[in-house]
Amino acid sequence: VAPYNWMEQDGKAVWGGILPETKEALSTLRQWRAEGLLNPDFVTDDHSMHFQKFVNGKIGYFSGGTADLEPEKPNSMTIKVRGLCNAPGAELVSGVFPKGPRGERGSWCWGGVGNIWVLGRQVADHPEKAIRVLKMLEAVTTNETFFVESKIGRRGIHWDYTDNALGKEGGIKYLPPYDKPQIARQEVLPGNPDLAGGTFFNLANCGDPAFYNQYRSRKQVNYMYTYQNPKFGIRDILGKSDVMPSAGRYMKGLRTYQEAYFADIIAGNKGIETFDDFVKGWNERGGALLTREANELMKARNQIFASLGVGGADKPATK
Repeated sequence: VAPYNWMEQDGKAVWGGILPETKEALSTLRQWRAEGLLNPDFVTDDHSMHFQKFVNGKIGYFSGGTADLEPEKPNSMTIKVRGLCNAPGAELVSGVFPKGPRGERGSWCWGGVGNIWVLGRQVADHPEKAIRVLKMLEAVTTNETFFVESKIGRRGIHWDYTDNALGKEGGIKYLPPYDKPQIARQEVLPGNPDLAGGTFFNLANCGDPAFYNQYRSRKQVNYMYTYQNPKFGIRDILGKSDVMPSAGRYMKGLRTYQEAYFADIIAGNKGIETFDDFVKGWNERGGALLTREANELMKARNQIFASLGVGGADKPATK
């Protein structure tokens, strides 16, 4: 369950934080807290403090993105931690997401609207311009040549194969000066051989994943599908959780209310049986209105997708 996102259940948009599965998860976390298995400062520690306790051996698990732990990746978390670690004999290893009692596993991932492209209202009087732009965007995300040059540059100028004998199988490396992150930032060029860094043209991030994988080494691809398999990703069904008309009025307060209530349950300050009171309070504080708006938005979105013959955020394209 993604407690701070909209999820689909029985064809409807529902807030993950009020589902029975969230109550079940809170009960487990409450038990772990009582047994001393959780960081006692989980409420106040930010990401950097969590990491510092990890390298100092105070805690044994750090969720910093499994790509950062990839041994093949230059400047990876693995390499950094080896130099910072104050826990002699400790070994840093990657792990898959924990599996729940029903065999489910997964983790929140960034939604489908990290960036958006908008055509100005004036284009309505010149539809041929809109069509031209859409064709350009389609080409750069579906044509391998366009995708590669817009994402990682030109071979021999910006990059080359790590081993020419292996070609794509061995992955790529950036050529000087584009192999330096500071150059990459200054010139808006990529600086990570695993293609996770910047890009010439950001829409290339929306390209076919198969294009990415052809320019990663086989070790990197195997690592990714073991520890970052897309099937483990849980996304907000609307792309982002605050896109409803009334979100600006209610969402911030609802998040604060939810965070505080959940922290109290986990810490033992509130009983797990009060979860139903939380759900009631969440709906009364604007959650019921946002739920109606989320369902209206999902219905409109699905109608648009159906008219275009394409799939939704988590559905295959159909015609």
